[in-house]
Amino acid sequence: MAFTDKDKNRMAELETKAKEKYIENTDWDAVIEMLDEGEQKEYWKLKKKMDKEYNL
Repeated sequence: MAFTDKDKNRMAELETKAKEKYIENTDWDAVIEMLDEGEQKEYWKLKKKMDKEYNL
């Protein structure tokens, strides 16, 4: 039984779906804390700016 292009495409679809579900169900703050301290500060500064811009 060969691993076909159809199989490869379906596997990619399933992996993408799984990654999206993982991100949706992950504590985003904990992920941001994995960045270096300077990157965390930069992220939160940009996040605050974006939230203000889009009234979030």
